[in-house]
Amino acid sequence: MQKRLTTYILIAMVLGIIVGAAIHSQLSAEQAKTWAGYLGIITDLFLRMIKMIIAPLVLATLIGGIAHMGAGGSVGRIGVRTIGWFLGASILSLTLGLVMVNTLQPGVGLGLPLPEVTADAGIATSALNLLGKTEGWGIGTGTKIKDAKIIFEDDKVYMLKRC
Repeated sequence: MQKRLTTYILIAMVLGIIVGAAIHSQLSAEQAKTWAGYLGIITDLFLRMIKMIIAPLVLATLIGGIAHMGAGGSVGRIGVRTIGWFLGASILSLTLGLVMVNTLQPGVGLGLPLPEVTADAGIATSALNLLGKTEGWGIGTGTKIKDAKIIFEDDKVYMLKRC
């Protein structure tokens, strides 16, 4: 199964390159922009589904790990170590991002006009609202889980959501 998944990912990457090259070479700039908007719906949908899965998965993993730790002292030590790693990685990634942006200055000289304040966002906004984009988790912009019930059973963690 793992080899098949890798093959599917590689095929999708190659198809993406082929479609991008075909759109770039065969269509005018305005038509290419329209097609990019259509394909943007697929990418937004995929990324929102990933974000919707990650927040509950991380939360359930943390809760399950802490629940199986046992002694309170070891939870405290691991908690401090986890916060330290998180803060260190965050500071490193923010510093690297700031250095790269200030060094490479992406977008300088493009001269793209800003859209009007009342500009329509297109069909992607209404179509993707089905998955929701709520703030409140603090872990990206996934879907906020309300009325969730977390069940621990045989080294597995289940999170149930009332729909």
